[in-house]
Amino acid sequence: MGKNRLWTEDELALLYWFLPTMRKLSELTDREFPAIAMKLANLLAVETDYTEGLANASFLDKQIVAKYKDNREELENRIITILKDGINAQQRIDEIKTAVFDILKTHGVPLHIEIIRDLINVKNPMLFAPTYLIREVIKDIPCVQCTVYDVFEFKQ
Repeated sequence: MGKNRLWTEDELALLYWFLPTMRKLSELTDREFPAIAMKLANLLAVETDYTEGLANASFLDKQIVAKYKDNREELENRIITILKDGINAQQRIDEIKTAVFDILKTHGVPLHIEIIRDLINVKNPMLFAPTYLIREVIKDIPCVQCTVYDVFEFKQ
């Protein structure tokens, strides 16, 4: 990775795209933004055997990385559970339907379900819409059709 170089416009655009996610994490954890950034750097340090990140990882940081580093599916399930606790199931499904509809209508091109998932999850990280759930709710949107396997488009 390059050191001591100027940020590009594309790099800054990517970072700015993730800013709402960081704000949501701040709200969810009731932590200040700098504290979240430092904690992420501590987790990075543990994950990389301290070749990156900060050196002040806690015992719990080490436990979390050990538990989930090689088990992303278990981590995803844990996060879904955490995020679902704050929203009822039908409301969540309705929000996912609305998000899928808006994304496909706005972009106007066929999109793969994984792209749709990523866009939903960046726009509203607290919704956390996994592909299996998107696949289920998309069936109930009359103006959305599947063009090829897992590629969907908006049809008026």
